[in-house]
Amino acid sequence: LVLTPGGTSRQARHLADPYLDLGANRLLLTKLDEIPGLAIIPALTRAIPLPLSYLSLGPQIPDDLEHANSRRLARLALNEEPLSDPFRVPA
Repeated sequence: LVLTPGGTSRQARHLADPYLDLGANRLLLTKLDEIPGLAIIPALTRAIPLPLSYLSLGPQIPDDLEHANSRRLARLALNEEPLSDPFRVPA
């Protein structure tokens, strides 16, 4: 299930419910580079009972896709790491 973390966790759950009924089994959060902060992510992962598998942290697909990692998420949420490498040259 691919979701953009705009809005509230309740809205996201409302959008996710039909796909959960169809058997969605993983969560990919996209457009994280377009939201002001990452504080919504824990609320989303509590509201939607799927493992968070991937994150989209920039506009270059597939280069900006990465496996979800709790340590990386914590560092992003605390602004200890940038969303993407600003010096990376797109392929």
